[in-house]
Amino acid sequence: MIKSRRTARAAIPMRTDLHGKFNVSVSGTSFHQERLREISLMYGVSQNAVLIPDINNEYDDFAVQVRVDLSGTTERIGWLPRDINHLYHKALAHRIVTKRQTGWCPMRIIGYLDPAEGNVGVRLSMVDDPRKLFSS
Repeated sequence: MIKSRRTARAAIPMRTDLHGKFNVSVSGTSFHQERLREISLMYGVSQNAVLIPDINNEYDDFAVQVRVDLSGTTERIGWLPRDINHLYHKALAHRIVTKRQTGWCPMRIIGYLDPAEGNVGVRLSMVDDPRKLFSS
């Protein structure tokens, strides 16, 4: 059975804007160096990031995946740092349960596109107090 486009769009969760002036460096980008370079060359260095709490992470109960949005599909490129992830995990989980919304914010790929010169990383521009998500 073929689903209509309208049905397919309805299944995609809406997104909560987490854009702010708080700069966060994404953890785990060292595992995605080649792909981050490809993304920056194909799509540009400025993209949107989708943040999703990872409730099945065996290493960290408060892990939050950082995924790059590439024209409607997303790819994991790292994680929120462990020192702040517990704050965002709770707020994002609350938004998913109450409003069926994931979080998003602007991201920028930074560093060296030539591997011989050094690594690339990712910076997010996020809201500094995720508790604000509970009130909206």
